Amino acid sequence: MENLWDRAEELLIAGQPFVLATIIRTRGSVPREVGAKMVVPREGHPFGTIGGGCGEGEVLRRAYPLFEQNLPPRVVEVDLTGDFDQDEIQVCGGLMDVALDLWRSEEHRELVQALAEATRERRPAALLTAINPVDSLSASTICWHQKLLVAQSRGRDAHASRAACCRCCAHVHGVSVGRKT
Repeated sequence: MENLWDRAEELLIAGQPFVLATIIRTRGSVPREVGAKMVVPREGHPFGTIGGGCGEGEVLRRAYPLFEQNLPPRVVEVDLTGDFDQDEIQVCGGLMDVALDLWRSEEHRELVQALAEATRERRPAALLTAINPVDSLSASTICWHQKLLVAQSRGRDAHASRAACCRCCAHVHGVSVGRKT
């Protein structure tokens, strides 16, 4: 299986931004689990998957405007319930919340390189993205096991980040935590 983070790293090194779409919550029957990711470049085809079909199409439709609107990460609800009498296919019957986060080379290059390296070396890593930022944790952070590597430092001190992280892959108030990559 191709490493999503290697491909994401290639994009940012080339100066091409992307939207990272991550399933953060599901209700009912959905095609993928919490933590599934898809990278949506401004140009070219997305890679990774959050389930395919009409649900993924809806996420793409909502991801592309982020390239033009310099907005913080957001959560969108994708409704896969559909009506059975419609001509829709792949209707799963559930709902999923998907975090959309715009990654730009100047802000996220060091972070994506750290994630790609950890994945290549098969080191456990977790990506934390503040959806509703708490004081000093206002952007993505990478950590593994109780050691925190602040791969992106935008006014954040390591102590506050460590306190917010608490435990690798644990839920933190105001922070969306995906599965280990």
